Amino acid sequence: GHPSSDPLSTESPTSDPLSTPAPTPTRSPEEWAAMATAAVQSWLAQNAADLDVDVTELFAPGTVRSVVHGTNGDLIQLSIPRSFNGVMVTGSRATATVKRGNLISIGFQAWGTIPASLSVTPAISVDDARDALATAFSLTLSPTPDQCTAELIILMLLDGEDPATSPYGYKQTLAWKVCPEFVGQTTEAMEGFVDAQTGVVLKFIDTVDNLVAQGETYPVTNDGVAPLGVQTFAVMPFMNVGSDVTDTGGNYLATGAQTATFEGPFTRMADQCGAASLTQSGGIDWGTHTGTDCSTPGIGGAGNTHASRTGFYELNRMMEIGRSHLPSNTWLQGQLTSIMNINLSCNAWFNAGSNQLGFYRSGGVCANTGEIAHVFDHEWGHGMDFNDLTFGVSQPSGEGIADVYAALRLGSSCIGPGFRRDGAVCQNGFGAGRTTCLTCTGVRDIDYTAHQDNTPHTLTWLFFSCNGGGGFSVHCMGQIYSEAIWDLYKRELQGAPYNYDDNTALEITMRLTFIAAGNVDIWHALNSAAIPWGGCGSNMGYMTYLNADDDDGSINNGTPHMQAIFNAFNAHEIACQLPVVQDSGCSGTPNAQPVLTVVPGDMSAVLSWTDVGATEYQVFRAEGALGCNQGKVILGETPLLTFTDTGLRNGLEYYYVVIPKGSNEACFGPGTSCEAVIPVATPITPNPTKAPTPEPTPKPTPITPSPTKAPTPEPTPKPTPITPNPTKAPTPKPTPKPVSTGGSGRWYVRWGTETCVQDCEPVAGSCGGLAEPWDFLFNTVTQCCQIKLPYKHLGWCEETSRVNPYPGSGEWYIDYSGTRCVRDCAPGGPLDTNNECAGIIDDAWVPLFPTAGACCGATLPWVDNELCESNSDPSSTGTNKYYAVNPGGKCLRDCDVGLGCARVTGTSTVLHNTIAECCTISQNWVDDMFCASRSINSFSNGWIVDGTNPKCVQDCAAGSSPLCANPDHDSPSTRIFATPTDCCQTNLNWVDLARCVADSQGTTPPLSGDWYVDYTIQGCVEDCVGPPPCGGLRENW
Repeated sequence: GHPSSDPLSTESPTSDPLSTPAPTPTRSPEEWAAMATAAVQSWLAQNAADLDVDVTELFAPGTVRSVVHGTNGDLIQLSIPRSFNGVMVTGSRATATVKRGNLISIGFQAWGTIPASLSVTPAISVDDARDALATAFSLTLSPTPDQCTAELIILMLLDGEDPATSPYGYKQTLAWKVCPEFVGQTTEAMEGFVDAQTGVVLKFIDTVDNLVAQGETYPVTNDGVAPLGVQTFAVMPFMNVGSDVTDTGGNYLATGAQTATFEGPFTRMADQCGAASLTQSGGIDWGTHTGTDCSTPGIGGAGNTHASRTGFYELNRMMEIGRSHLPSNTWLQGQLTSIMNINLSCNAWFNAGSNQLGFYRSGGVCANTGEIAHVFDHEWGHGMDFNDLTFGVSQPSGEGIADVYAALRLGSSCIGPGFRRDGAVCQNGFGAGRTTCLTCTGVRDIDYTAHQDNTPHTLTWLFFSCNGGGGFSVHCMGQIYSEAIWDLYKRELQGAPYNYDDNTALEITMRLTFIAAGNVDIWHALNSAAIPWGGCGSNMGYMTYLNADDDDGSINNGTPHMQAIFNAFNAHEIACQLPVVQDSGCSGTPNAQPVLTVVPGDMSAVLSWTDVGATEYQVFRAEGALGCNQGKVILGETPLLTFTDTGLRNGLEYYYVVIPKGSNEACFGPGTSCEAVIPVATPITPNPTKAPTPEPTPKPTPITPSPTKAPTPEPTPKPTPITPNPTKAPTPKPTPKPVSTGGSGRWYVRWGTETCVQDCEPVAGSCGGLAEPWDFLFNTVTQCCQIKLPYKHLGWCEETSRVNPYPGSGEWYIDYSGTRCVRDCAPGGPLDTNNECAGIIDDAWVPLFPTAGACCGATLPWVDNELCESNSDPSSTGTNKYYAVNPGGKCLRDCDVGLGCARVTGTSTVLHNTIAECCTISQNWVDDMFCASRSINSFSNGWIVDGTNPKCVQDCAAGSSPLCANPDHDSPSTRIFATPTDCCQTNLNWVDLARCVADSQGTTPPLSGDWYVDYTIQGCVEDCVGPPPCGGLRENW
């Protein structure tokens, strides 16, 4: 993809050029999307040859996804899925961004050419595909309906380890996508892909996005410190009460006794402690209580728990904020179900297939994840990521954007304080690069200044610190771009030259994030060759933020906050050098700060502000203990100087900010100070001379956890499952029969240790205790590992689950810190025969290779393969190949001991078989004789021009002979000649040859008998020695 500024003047469905829409009547978002789609389709058709794109594979009816931002079609984003002969191509799409009628970005994802010979007629039926899954994993199909609609698709898969080996870069497979249920299945959402021609299982994964805590990495505490660590009053917005639904303030109109549940149009709580239902007159009050998990206030049923009340409030507020930014997003308009108090611990998840969230009870070191606002917002963030424009989880990690949504909502870079209860601070990364938080007791902190190293975490850090013994951790990868977004909010926008206040900077960042994140395919590059410009792809984070910030339809001339965005992403090596960085646009945006006054009313607040010449004023509202220090609901925009907010709860404090806007949605002036108000039944008339309302004092959070329990930080999601080899079905390994006193002996997953255990007791060895009814049981440990823990290497999972000593696979993986490959085995262990073992790899994100050479070729292609293999072998004495060294103009041998030996230290060094080859190819600017002699610490004994006398001198050690150059010759590019005659003839051709050669060799030159002028006598003399007419030996001149 590339940035563009092409005007889309193609005729739209309404026959208006998209760049000059009619001012009236106002078009709907659907009309704007249709216009943009038609214009982009025409543009692609005109440029298809240059782009090498078959436009007939795009724009299938009903497939284009669109988001229209702002008024009058200001910014339009399109996601255009691909199809081939009527079959959708999974993972391949085109994207387009249109700003003010101009196409500013076009991109293509996984766009390998599909050969015309690919058949789209399946050889097996969808029932055959379901049976293939059941057979491959020894499961029994359930009679219940599938969890998704079965469909025939084309999978775009990398052609083996190296897509360059295929003429198409990718290989395509016709496949059935099926989601059958199996006997014993509970919270899992199993998704299978089966080759529609051969019946081979290509993928079989649990699509539930689990959040698993890592005990040693994410320490937390529940300290009960007010105001944020104790329960407090909160309204229940958008709740079903009888036949009515509460408004944003929890108000409803129905009178008399009414029955309420934790369900409404946008959220529903399904509490496994029991059902919740409360019938009262004169209002609904769910009450309060101490305790956790299934404890209740004694009213409202067994499901009236802290988790259900807290979750209902927080998720409704998060959905409300989302709708105010993305009003046309259908997911935000629908109902999201949350399963509370699942009888497990240390986990939470988002299930895209069922559109559900899941939260676990307390246990061990972990608190109840359904009582932690950060965990709700993080998991909601996964749902938003999955259901935005791109419709899928962003890569290489969706963890960062889930963290960002939670951090911006709650105004805190510390993600999930309170998840664990042992009081230590968070850490991220591995080895020497592991970073430790200063004070955050949550799972992560996305502010780099809140870490002990106080250094931005970069793409370089990822390669040297995020794969040590654990592969490319999704949390490390998420740390990089989440820090960049937090930097944008807290540093760049609040620093010079912008100097925005915190509220304005927060809302700019919120706007950019809701728009930009929705169009991200991959946040940054995941190869070291991209360093330091890891964000140049058209649908990478940096470019999508620029597109969202643009005000005039071209990012090539800059954007209003381009320098801030560049600085934030560049600090983490995920920006791009093009387009040229410059702030521009938004001329006429107010620089003055309006003064806001808020007057309380009955379930309302009346806002007014001073005029600063803005085109529009945007109004924001918040409530609760955080005051204005949190993400806010956008109430609307108005060109007027007043706004009335209704549907509020009398007696509850609300907070307001008004931000003046310029000529475009991207243009922000300085926002007002944060003003607080408490609605009352009888309006209060303010004193006209009243001083501005001071900043509100934080009050207890509106969530209702136990007053003795502090908030709990967010758990850690599992990495995205790794796709198995599509050419063969998994082969189960035999499992030893357990010695137990009960249970089936089958296997189920234990998320706390990320291993599989057996359904048996007593708890010892591989016996994990009797399985719960919701545990999915497998016949073999292999099946359990492959399906439930596909992000772990199979061998590690199998042996660790069996409680067998696991020495490692003995295969090879990359060690970026040493530009080498190392073996997957324990140092000093039984496989470590040559000190090659660097630790056991359990994470499947780290690819393993059978040999060091294969590892080097696949993961370090910029390093000479022999050099990488040598670096990987601790006993190696070098490659004995030659490489160029500068300055010096010579070649050295890669060896430890010997003439001209020195080990290679560079990573991009080219090796040669001989000195001559090295000198000719890698030192082609150096004289061959100089390079060859200096490479063996010697001299060439050739001849060069003497710099002071008209003769040649020999290239030999000064002082070893009167003929040697003095000082030693050290100019690599000066030509050296084999003989003094060649030297004199070529470089001293104005000197008598015989005399030049004689002088060079230190001999008496021959007498010619010729005559020459002697100006001292004004006559001619003979070239001879003796009495006249001899004049003596003539000079060279």
